[in-house]
Amino acid sequence: GQETARKALLKRGIEYSGPEAAPQDQQQAELQQPGQANSGEPARNEQLPTQPKMVAGARLPAEEFDSIPTEREIPAVAGNSSASPVLRERAAHSAVSPDTATKPPRPAPRRRTRIQELVQQLEEQEKKSQKSKGAKFTIYMAIALGVALVIYVIYTWQAGLTQKKINEHLKAGRTYFSKDTYAGYLKALEHYREIIKLDDGHLEALARAAFICAVLPGEFKYDGKLFGEGQKYLQKALATGESNTLLVAARALLTMYGSSNLNEARNILEKGLKVNPNSGVLNTTFGIVLLKKGELSQAKEYLIKGAGQPESATRALIALGQYAWRRSMYREAGQAFSRAQQANPDHSRAVLYAAMNALLWGRGASKNKLASNLVKKFHDKLESQAAPVEKDYAALIEAVLATRNKKTRKSGLAKLKAIL
Repeated sequence: GQETARKALLKRGIEYSGPEAAPQDQQQAELQQPGQANSGEPARNEQLPTQPKMVAGARLPAEEFDSIPTEREIPAVAGNSSASPVLRERAAHSAVSPDTATKPPRPAPRRRTRIQELVQQLEEQEKKSQKSKGAKFTIYMAIALGVALVIYVIYTWQAGLTQKKINEHLKAGRTYFSKDTYAGYLKALEHYREIIKLDDGHLEALARAAFICAVLPGEFKYDGKLFGEGQKYLQKALATGESNTLLVAARALLTMYGSSNLNEARNILEKGLKVNPNSGVLNTTFGIVLLKKGELSQAKEYLIKGAGQPESATRALIALGQYAWRRSMYREAGQAFSRAQQANPDHSRAVLYAAMNALLWGRGASKNKLASNLVKKFHDKLESQAAPVEKDYAALIEAVLATRNKKTRKSGLAKLKAIL
């Protein structure tokens, strides 16, 4: 039976020597010293369990191959001669090095009195240096404060002078602006330009300058380049984030005269009147816009409101006279122009429009005489300050008067033809 089993194992590639080898192993185990048997450590000459031997050319089954122990599975035992060199080296390194043993403490170094003295001297010098730095800092701060005070005084003095100049220009500009005349607007614009040079964010100066830049070319046929200048002032004023009634009126007039956009001008004024419904400037300007649009009834209502405010009375009365002309209401027109002259005796247009109204009203001697006297007043007192278009208007009135005189009718017709 054993022979049959041995042959079967040989077919699988395993050489089996049989049970007779067991007594030899047992005898070898009995030869171990008693101390080694109880110490739990294997003897130096103890061999590892015998592994089955492989026969050349035989193939080991997979399940048998997996059961063979590897080097990692064999415990590394110190002093085992059969262990691999790598395991013995690891065991040797795991032992405690004698260099790591505790060494006795070194004796404390001797005092170095010289070094301490030097350190103390350095500390004293540092304290003196800090005191010196503190004194210097105080002096420098005093000088800096003195310089700052001088700069502040100079700045305040200059600011005071600047504000004084601005106030002087404002006073003069308002006086000329209120005249509502060609010469008055030109002089007022000069003052407002000077203010803007000193303070380019001055709202009142910017608003009034923009207003003038719209009226001079729009109503007096002055240089059209002023529209562009007025737009610059308008944008600067809007950039301040503030507003006033003059600025709203200036924006509407620039839109009407500069862009011929009556609808947009109307929208601007309607919004402004919602905020300031009693403003004389806004009511007057809105009446003028409506008059241009041909909305006569509404224009009259707003112009009457404007005529009740001193700041806008002259302009509103002039516009009311023009409204009456559109209605062929010469009596009412004459009254409006007369009131305008009372409010502003030096108003060239009020004088000339009153003269023209007399001619339109009738051909009687009284009307001709009234017109002649008004034209004479213009030549004597107002012509030097009048706009070129106003001088042409005076020439037109004189030509009409000449045609009503038998002696001068022929020359009057020639002048009238040349003008027209």
